[in-house]
Amino acid sequence: MHTAVLSSLAFGVVLIFAGVALSRPMLELMRNPEILCLSAPATRSDLLSAVEELLARVSAKPMRRSQAEQELIARAKARLMAEGLTEEEAHRALQRKSMAAGVGLAQAARQVLERR
Repeated sequence: MHTAVLSSLAFGVVLIFAGVALSRPMLELMRNPEILCLSAPATRSDLLSAVEELLARVSAKPMRRSQAEQELIARAKARLMAEGLTEEEAHRALQRKSMAAGVGLAQAARQVLERR
C-alpha cells in the first residue's frame, strides 16, 4: 500500500504512514523539523506521546504577534484610553473581551475598532 494519512493539529502536524514506499515529496516533508512522523499502525500510546511532544515543542517557542497585530492592539487600547481608561485598564478590557468571545487579542482589538 502506498498511501499516507496526514492529520493536522492546531499546533503542528502528525504524519501517520501506511505501507513502505513513499514519494519523494513525502520523504522531503518528513525531514521538516516542524513535523512529527509516526509509523502506522500507531498505538494509542504512540499517538499520545506524539501529541505530548508537539505540545512541548509549542510551549518551548513563544508565540509572537505580527507587527500588524501589535499595531491593531495599540490602536484599540488608544481608543479605550480616549474613553477614559488607563493603559492597563484598556489592556485588561481587551483581554476580557478576547476571553469572553473566545477569540485572540488581535480579533478583540479589531472588534473594538469596528464598533461605533
